[in-house]
Amino acid sequence: LDLQRQSPTTAEQGGMKHILLLLDRYSRKLYARALPSRARDVTIAAVQGMLAEARADNPEDNAESVRDNTILNADMAGEFMSAEFVSDLERQGIVLRLKKPGREQENALAMIDTAMGKLSRMLFRYARENETDAWYPYLAQALEEYNEKPLKHGRGTYNQSPDEINERYNDRDFEGSDAAFEAHPS
Repeated sequence: LDLQRQSPTTAEQGGMKHILLLLDRYSRKLYARALPSRARDVTIAAVQGMLAEARADNPEDNAESVRDNTILNADMAGEFMSAEFVSDLERQGIVLRLKKPGREQENALAMIDTAMGKLSRMLFRYARENETDAWYPYLAQALEEYNEKPLKHGRGTYNQSPDEINERYNDRDFEGSDAAFEAHPS
């Protein structure tokens, strides 16, 4: 889970200034919402919408298994730290793990950062092709393009089961990164 301010913030953006991203570590599907602000209620509503969309994309999973296996990794940005945001996730049975400050070298949010970079480049390309500075009108198109292309990389988790991903993260690559996260204090 990550939030990024997008530039420019012109009138063509329809008041949208930020993109909130949610990346499914298993499927690598990216969910995104354009937001006018980082306000708590706006962020909570967007996360709820993306989680509902992710659950609808996985109808073979019953609601209990989706809820019981959902962990959101995020940085310690204010929009993710509010008691209201955390309690909303807890009511849904979702664990929020926050990246500890001072652990940037471990880049525990590398997958979402990579996804944001790719999406931003796509938005820039669409804007340039249409001779505008506006990114917002192209968000749905860029997101669809991102999710259509299978990931081509040697170390990824594409087409691995959740158990395989968790085993891999816990045993090797992300052993240090798991230490970079802590459960949100309730």
